Amino acid sequence: MEYKANPGHFVNLLDHGAAELKGNFMEWKWNQGLTADGKQLVGLGTDVGGMAMCYRKDLFEKAGLPTERDAVSKLWPTWQDYIKVGEQFKAKNTGAAFLDAATNTFNTIVLQYAGAASGYHYYDTNNNLVVDSNPAVRQAWDTTMDIIDSGLSGKYGAWSDEWVAAFKQAKFATIACPAWMTGVIEGNAGAGASGKWDIASVPGSGGNWGGSFLAVPKQGKHQAEAVELAKFLTSPQGQIGAFKAKGPLPSSPQALDDPAVTGATSAYFSNAPTGQIFGAGAKSLKPVYMGPKNQAVRTEVENAVRTVELGKRSPTDGWNDAVTNAKKAADK
Repeated sequence: MEYKANPGHFVNLLDHGAAELKGNFMEWKWNQGLTADGKQLVGLGTDVGGMAMCYRKDLFEKAGLPTERDAVSKLWPTWQDYIKVGEQFKAKNTGAAFLDAATNTFNTIVLQYAGAASGYHYYDTNNNLVVDSNPAVRQAWDTTMDIIDSGLSGKYGAWSDEWVAAFKQAKFATIACPAWMTGVIEGNAGAGASGKWDIASVPGSGGNWGGSFLAVPKQGKHQAEAVELAKFLTSPQGQIGAFKAKGPLPSSPQALDDPAVTGATSAYFSNAPTGQIFGAGAKSLKPVYMGPKNQAVRTEVENAVRTVELGKRSPTDGWNDAVTNAKKAADK
């Protein structure tokens, strides 16, 4: 975590009685908030990003594909199967792309591959940059290139205005969907798309994308009050409230076991049992280690994916760009 590289900028939550809250979090989530020596708790965890695949039922129906979530999940046990389904969808000329953006899909795949293997992607656990030597990164790159080569992406720049508009205009049929993405989809697609979206399993072996922390900057004028607010918002009840409001999956075992989560459904997503879908594997999620300049490195790798997606670079040249620019970002 990049913020942990400068722990002196933040209040040590252990000095404010946070140690007694450890049982409110999955062990790995708690540990992610600690400095390497375990002497400072920089942040309290809010959520985890358990993975699924969100899809437009109306577009699947238009393409002659199954629309019921269990049947859709069975279509793509692997990412290569996902590509095959995408090619079937593309052949039906629905007027929509199969997926939103190659960068979002790449990030999902690399986190999944890394979680299932070494437990790290861009940096190893000794903070060595391993973009060019970690098989998980290269394999995720190659899988994403297969997706791009198949012409399945809408090529919408993730988080751009055109990407936001594409939700409302039903311009793509699937999107890699960590739990927190459900709130993004609902906000972007709007009330008119309620009941047109559903949630299926993600290809491959699940995974975790995202999850946040609350920290208190040392320059704050009301540190004690801010610490208490962070404790409240990251408490089991606070996490349950956030899940009910916007969908982020709790990082608290107590919250995950609460009926408000286990029994949760989403009318917007065709009454999908969101608590079961996202919560099923949450306690066994394998975290992926993030190095000191993870975000800067990730940005460069995803920029390289984007240049290939837009046809500006070949997959080989794009990979070389990713490695070169990632090293530059890490050295800054």
